[in-house]
Amino acid sequence: MTIRDRVEAEGGVTFAAVEERLLEAWGFLRRLPDREAGWVKVKALWPAMRRHSMFGDYGDMEPDAPRSLPGLTVAELRRMDEALLWIEQVAPRERKLIGLVLQRMDRERAARPHWIDAAHDWRRDTGEAVQPDTLRMRYGRALHAICVFVEGRKSAEMRA
Repeated sequence: MTIRDRVEAEGGVTFAAVEERLLEAWGFLRRLPDREAGWVKVKALWPAMRRHSMFGDYGDMEPDAPRSLPGLTVAELRRMDEALLWIEQVAPRERKLIGLVLQRMDRERAARPHWIDAAHDWRRDTGEAVQPDTLRMRYGRALHAICVFVEGRKSAEMRA
């Protein structure tokens, strides 16, 4: 039995589990409605309604209209809120890095981001040139801090 298997069997928190949970929360965030876009859409519907003709020409019935994502359930909102609370435990700079990495992982559908591309994104967003290994290690330390926080909360709940 490996150490990782033992930690999981005993109910411990793993790096992969925290990362998976944060990636899940990222997906939930993407499914939330964009309120500003909703208002823009409401204002943009007026010309579409005026285009109506006797042939049924509706602006929102176009075949290339974007599909709407399903809303979130209460359980999914709870899980997302809990994961976002975890991210608050690290410095704002590391939060930005976690968001950048989660976005890349979600976009690439990969277990690990391409760190060279992440470094390019980081330089574009912050203006700071960083080596890919530096970002990888900072990301690892940030997720480790989250693991320690979650493990501490879990042990406190078990004692209570």
